[in-house]
Amino acid sequence: SRGQGVLHRTGLRRSFASRVLTFANKFRALVGKSARAINREIEQGFPHAPLGCRIELTKRTQEMVLDNIRKASLTLRRLVAMVQQYPQHTHLPLTLANFLTLYPHIDLNELYKRGSWSELMLKAELKANDSPVDESALKTIKKAVFQRILTTDDHAYLLFLQQLCQTDFAPDTGSERHRLMCHYDVWQQTGLALGFSSMAQSFAALRRLGIKAELMDVLDWKLSQTKHEQSRMDDLSDVPLRLHARYSREQTKDEYGRTMGFVNFGEVNYISHTGSQPMDITWELVTPMPNFMWQQAAKLAVG
Repeated sequence: SRGQGVLHRTGLRRSFASRVLTFANKFRALVGKSARAINREIEQGFPHAPLGCRIELTKRTQEMVLDNIRKASLTLRRLVAMVQQYPQHTHLPLTLANFLTLYPHIDLNELYKRGSWSELMLKAELKANDSPVDESALKTIKKAVFQRILTTDDHAYLLFLQQLCQTDFAPDTGSERHRLMCHYDVWQQTGLALGFSSMAQSFAALRRLGIKAELMDVLDWKLSQTKHEQSRMDDLSDVPLRLHARYSREQTKDEYGRTMGFVNFGEVNYISHTGSQPMDITWELVTPMPNFMWQQAAKLAVG
C-alpha cells in the first residue's frame, strides 16, 4: 500500500543515513578528526592517517563519499525529525537510551553539539506545547553535558554522578570533592555568586532542572565508552583525580569545538631543565603512559 511504501522508504533513508555515518565514523576514528574536519581529510587524501596507513579514493568515489556524508550529516533539524518519527519505528518509550538503541550510529558528542535531549524533545513537540520554555535551564543542561561531562572519563566520578541521580541529588551523596566537581560542572560559578549558601541548595537547584532521567542515560552511554584502567594515586590519597583519566579544562579546541580537557598522567620526577622565559623542563613519569595514549600524545607534540 501507499502507507507501507512511505514507511519502507523512510526505513531505507534511515538505514542509508546510518551506513553513511558509520562509514564516516570509521574514517574519523582512523584519523582522529571531527565531522567537519573529515571532509578536509577526504579532500586532501587523508594527510593525518597513521604512519604506514594509506587511503586512496578515486575522484568520483571521493565526490560520492563527500556528497553522502553531507546529506547524512546530523543537523538539529534532522535530529528533531528523527525524534518525531521515533514512534513509527518502535513501541518502546521515547527516552534518550532507547533513541540511541534505535540509532546506534549516533555519537552523543555529535548530538549535544547541536542540542540537549530535553531541547530536542521540546522542539519535536513545539507546536503542541504552549507552556513557557526555560531557555536558561536548557542552555545549562546542554553546556554541562557537552562541555564537561562528555569530556570526562573518570569512572569513579561518573559512577558518583550516577549515584547522585539515583538518590535524587541528595546533598550527602559521595565525597565532598566529587560534590564540588559536580557543582562546578553544572554551574561554573561559586555558590555565593549564585546565591547558594550550601551544597544542598546547589543540588536542589540541579534537581529542579529536571535533568535526572536524561543524565542517567548520558552516564550509561559514557561509561560504556570508557574501558581503560584508572588507578588511584597512592601518594595523593586526598586528590580524587584518577590516573590516566580525562578531565575538562578551560583551554582551546577539541574535535567537537569544545575547550580541551587534560589527561592526568600522575606524578613525575624532575630530570633537567634548559633555557629561561620560557624554560623547558624534562620530567619522567612515575607511571608509564599506556600504549593506547601514545598516538594522541604524538599528534599533540607535532601540533
